[in-house]
Amino acid sequence: MNKMDFTQPGGFPLDQDVLAFLQNNITLASAPATLGGDYCILSGCADDGSSVANGVVAIMGEVLPFVGGAKQAKVIIVENAQGLTFEDGITKQVQYTRYACFGDDGVTAHIWPYFKRNKDGGVLSRLESLEALNERLDALERVAAPFFQKGAIMLWNKPANLIPSGWREVADFRGRLPVGYNPADQDYNEPGKTGGSKTHKLSEANIAEHYHFTVVNDSIDTTWFPWDSGRYLTNVRSMITQWSKGNGSGKESYVLYGASNTFPSVQPNISPTSIAGRSNPDPVNHLNPYRVVLFIEYIGV
Repeated sequence: MNKMDFTQPGGFPLDQDVLAFLQNNITLASAPATLGGDYCILSGCADDGSSVANGVVAIMGEVLPFVGGAKQAKVIIVENAQGLTFEDGITKQVQYTRYACFGDDGVTAHIWPYFKRNKDGGVLSRLESLEALNERLDALERVAAPFFQKGAIMLWNKPANLIPSGWREVADFRGRLPVGYNPADQDYNEPGKTGGSKTHKLSEANIAEHYHFTVVNDSIDTTWFPWDSGRYLTNVRSMITQWSKGNGSGKESYVLYGASNTFPSVQPNISPTSIAGRSNPDPVNHLNPYRVVLFIEYIGV
């Protein structure tokens, strides 16, 4: 801060320039009053509901004494000019006294409820807390950036008519599930891409290679499963079936019980049908209807 040394001997030159220097320093010293905002109660101004006591306020950065009185809606600034007689004998108005008080001059719009009291500890003691608060607000803004940029989507678990103001349904997702973006997969390599189906009919291309075993040389044509490597029927449910013996000369009934039962020494004449399906069948498409999106997460600065 600027200063002046008045201790030098020889007669200090107290002229207009020196006084202007002092006044400018006073103005500079009042600058911190802006920390309280446009309207701040620095001290005093006790409010009992109907009247306000004397105190000190800051209005638009200017520190002023406040002359209390009956509470009103507006505050005005009063300025009184006082004349001083110069060495040449001429009186000039050079001394101005300013203070704030309740009133309405029809021009000023300083509203009393706008004045905020400087809390215990003062504004300066709270600067560190304000800086920390600003840092937290900045972090929250970064977290909320996807919403402000209108790209993030959330799940809503209530009726559509209860959707909060400022939000709306994303119609593109009706009846669809989101799928994670994957640039290496042509099905998922583009955000906004859609695909999938609710139903799918199996075709021959979807069926694995297999055999159907049937009884021959008889009027009964029965399909059996499964068939093990030893050419015997296994895991067959209990039942009675007529089988033709080797040359079809007669009929004989055998009862099969439970798993891994085999036929007697004379085996039925059973032959496989032709091969059906493919040795390397196409996989069945089980994709649900989907829309490709990017899943993002906040990772900090």
